[in-house]
Amino acid sequence: MGLSEARRLLQWNVVMEALAGAGVDAETIEVVEHARGVDQLVMSAAHVLLAVSDGGQAKNYVKFEMVGMTPPFDRAYVELIRPGGRTSHELRELLRDRLTRVRQLLSGDRPHDVAVIEEAIRLIDEDLAAERP
Repeated sequence: MGLSEARRLLQWNVVMEALAGAGVDAETIEVVEHARGVDQLVMSAAHVLLAVSDGGQAKNYVKFEMVGMTPPFDRAYVELIRPGGRTSHELRELLRDRLTRVRQLLSGDRPHDVAVIEEAIRLIDEDLAAERP
């Protein structure tokens, strides 16, 4: 066990002792224990992902799928993003903005000259270069 993991374990133990000392009800203790289990699962998964990722590659990608979601949830996302990275929501917004700009370029009443088409291609190429997998 590394220093980081030992520190996390100690922090959780302090939280549990404080709850027990405060006389918190069993339901609240159960919620906190569940959160502790989720925390341990996420941290374990993160350690495994870091161990097997290719440090030489600019962008590694991992996807977790959960099946059997119950209403009102259609899907759930857990995103681990490095500093400076973008969430999938931010990437969708970028795509929406770019597609809107390209549509505006191509849908005007003016004739579609080569400059308009080249500008649309340039915008697309910029985004493809910046956000390649």
